[in-house]
Amino acid sequence: HIFYRQYFSKFGCLSDSINHEQESKIAQYLSEKNYGPKILFEEKDIFSISEFIINTQSLPREKYYNENIIEQLCTILNYFTTFSHICKYEINNNSIKLIQIDNNDNGRKIDLTKNQYEKIVNDLYERAITSFQNFYDKFTKKYSKEKNNKEYNDVELVKNYLENFKKIFNDNFQSKGFLVINHGDVFRDNILYREKDEKIFLIDHEYFTLNLLGYDIAFYLVESFIKYDPELQCEFNKLNFDNIFPIYQNFVYKFIESNKLILEKVEFGKEFLELIKTKEYFIRLMNDVNLYLFIWTIGNINFESWAKNAIKEFFFIHGVKRIEFYLLGKTAIEKMKQK
Repeated sequence: HIFYRQYFSKFGCLSDSINHEQESKIAQYLSEKNYGPKILFEEKDIFSISEFIINTQSLPREKYYNENIIEQLCTILNYFTTFSHICKYEINNNSIKLIQIDNNDNGRKIDLTKNQYEKIVNDLYERAITSFQNFYDKFTKKYSKEKNNKEYNDVELVKNYLENFKKIFNDNFQSKGFLVINHGDVFRDNILYREKDEKIFLIDHEYFTLNLLGYDIAFYLVESFIKYDPELQCEFNKLNFDNIFPIYQNFVYKFIESNKLILEKVEFGKEFLELIKTKEYFIRLMNDVNLYLFIWTIGNINFESWAKNAIKEFFFIHGVKRIEFYLLGKTAIEKMKQK
């Protein structure tokens, strides 16, 4: 058995939004470090054939907080940050503007001159607006507010967050800082686990983008509270930011160890190193993940499946849950500031 990857293939809702040009390089880097499947053959920028790692499975849920797994994941995700230059940015007119790129090569081989993540978010947002409007028109024609008050409240909640999404997202996103390469989709199905030596391998990195430092580990931790099978369950009752914060700190200390000299040389570098150590920065990262996944889910809603088998539409309910998750983070930050 082998893995076959066709670069530039049209697969998934973000196929036209993501940058595939450097994906083969990332696959090669991971292969060389044994952090991903070994590349057996590659036709540059066209396709690759990788080994099938025997005796592996998707990372079991019970292993999510295993110390050995966390240690390996933090190491791999920090390796991702070295794929390109560290990019300085600021929010300018509700847009993320790159204002400086670190020119210290430091072995970095991927050049990115724009923030692809911003493009992905904007593309998803436009998709969500169109998808929801179609859903909303059909929903309001079929259901009455008097008989379906709870459903109406949820629909109005989603409508409000979509109408105000860009402000909500930008208010949460750090106003200035540095962007690094992130995997962009770190959840259990993209982490292969080999039980005999508890080794993990990261796959499916086509959504890599410049993004906030620590976004990947925040994504991983957000997903640890979500069960998708056999039905969607969000275990918010288990959420404790204090308990999971040390996992994020593990990642941060590895990053600082590798990049401290570079960041200390640039304006805002030392201040940034202190910022990323804070719990507020970490919770904001989790909020960013949930806001991003909110528009991803709403971009996929389908009214026709709303009442199928008496089960409400999966993506809609998922979107509502992402808002709930975001509000837990927002409330936690507000409480911290009150102390």
